[in-house]
Amino acid sequence: MNVTRFVLAVIVAYVVMAVLAIGLEALLGDMTSSFKALHRPEEALAEYQIWMYLAYLLQTVVFCYIFTLNYENKGWMEGLRYGLLIGLFMSFEVMAWYGMMPIAGMDTVVTMIMTVVIYMGGGIATALVYKPAAQPMA
Repeated sequence: MNVTRFVLAVIVAYVVMAVLAIGLEALLGDMTSSFKALHRPEEALAEYQIWMYLAYLLQTVVFCYIFTLNYENKGWMEGLRYGLLIGLFMSFEVMAWYGMMPIAGMDTVVTMIMTVVIYMGGGIATALVYKPAAQPMA
């Protein structure tokens, strides 16, 4: 494994997924309000926020590593397909939360869709990092 490329993929995917998450939350946050009732109080959030960032970083490392195991060099469409599959996998955890926590049904659906979109973006970013450099023409 090319460690430099892997680290770059992790950084790029982490940033892309964070930007998508922040953007989607800004756009659709009102549609996921029942989740906010489950969050820590605002004054306590800063103390524990490092755990959230660490968890997302570790998820991104595993996300990128799994991508390298099945890499087929098919460009951004490969990343889109991979991100879709992982996004669906991760979104079903949100569905399980619906069965365990007082979350509104529509909030669950919107969060599931947001999760899929975020991972699709991460998949595309990872695939673009792994795309081989263009060969010079002879």
